Amino acid sequence: MDGVLRAARAWERELRDLLLPRGCAGCDRPDETLCADCRALFLTGRAWTLRRDGIAVPCFACADYRGAARNAVLAWKDHDDVELDADFADAMRALGAAACGSVVGAVDVDAVVPVPSSAASRRRRGRAHVRPLAKGVAAGLKPCGAGTGPRIADVLRIGGAGAKSVAVGGVRGRAHRLDDRVRVAGGGRGSETLRGRRVALVDDIVTTGATLAHCALAVRAAGGVVVAAFALARTPAPGECGPTLSGISAG
Repeated sequence: MDGVLRAARAWERELRDLLLPRGCAGCDRPDETLCADCRALFLTGRAWTLRRDGIAVPCFACADYRGAARNAVLAWKDHDDVELDADFADAMRALGAAACGSVVGAVDVDAVVPVPSSAASRRRRGRAHVRPLAKGVAAGLKPCGAGTGPRIADVLRIGGAGAKSVAVGGVRGRAHRLDDRVRVAGGGRGSETLRGRRVALVDDIVTTGATLAHCALAVRAAGGVVVAAFALARTPAPGECGPTLSGISAG
């Protein structure tokens, strides 16, 4: 069934591109997947520390989740614009490399762990959409890892039903929705993958930070430690710009 859905989605994309020539996912500039101006938005590099539930995690995001950057992320995440995978993976690689030259460079990163979507969301999209982002981060963090660099460990899962993260208002509602839902897949085998490992989490959009916090707690319960978290975009607080991460470039 998954194969049939993927084939149907591919056919739908081809038909759409034939009937409606594409424009930039951010600003609709003709004949662009992501134009140079919009691509530059994902080289902003935001940095902050997530502090909640007894954890403190250095966090990094490519862009603020607003304007043309928001348009592009939504086109990729919810409207199946998989042509953006390469652009966003490149942005995450640049973000990881810049972070590797800052606070993350003080420790080795053993594993890059994608933040999970619900099973229903994965079925609807027909793909693990965060995985290309995780691959980009792993490539950027390669100097921060031992040997060949950090491995991707897709071991976290979210169970149960709930509203989409960007649609849930307020920190309390977001945290309540995630209570006891983030878990390590594979039982003992999944926990063994994380035990003693220094982990970098990767998400698409950070809103309140509740998802990252619950994932960090799940990693800690399995014996690992989250040393950093990366996201494609972050929703800033009203009036907030936030510090930028120096050294990020398309490279």
